[in-house]
Amino acid sequence: MKNLICTLALIGLLTACNNESPTPVNEQKEVINENTSPDLENVPLIEANLLQYRPEVGTKRTYMNGEDEIYIQEVIAADEEYLQLTISLSGAPTTHIYRWTNNEIALIYENSSPSNPRDNLLEEFESTGVIETYIDVDDIQADWQLIGADEKVTVPYDTFKNVLVLQKTTDEVEGEDTIYTRYFAEGHGMIKETFELTGEYGYKDEANLSTVDSLKE
Repeated sequence: MKNLICTLALIGLLTACNNESPTPVNEQKEVINENTSPDLENVPLIEANLLQYRPEVGTKRTYMNGEDEIYIQEVIAADEEYLQLTISLSGAPTTHIYRWTNNEIALIYENSSPSNPRDNLLEEFESTGVIETYIDVDDIQADWQLIGADEKVTVPYDTFKNVLVLQKTTDEVEGEDTIYTRYFAEGHGMIKETFELTGEYGYKDEANLSTVDSLKE
């Protein structure tokens, strides 16, 4: 749970329906590590533009694992290029701003001690550069890899179709793989995240969208 909570503090966002298996992560890693040309035939195609996967501004979204609340996401503001979220873990807020366009989702700003977590910062924030790229339809070698684009996923809040599935594998634990998988639905951003640590002492965990309320409440 500790590892999952740590990574959830950095996200904003943001069950297969077809019969095709997603491209294995280890095969994608080999493409990147060998500096070869990306195998575009194995990359799922996104039929809708990425703006359709933004969560709705003015909503408060609760993510849970069973009866345990993992975190709360508040969607503060958006314009043509950016989306601002506040993520609260155990009452501690962090502001995230994403460059979220037709073709890209990238975290470009974060503040773990905002003076007012609900202030709209889109006209005044200063980005220090891309912190992490979740998806870029023009660049297969983003930090996360698209492994599904037409999935059907059920979480406590609802069942969603046409879900994008992104995955990242790291070696942050020596000798083991840490696998993060995130699911994005149209109109809701991220609806689910799973975490897996491989190896003898590995374990799995997840967070699922449970409720969506208005920020005015």
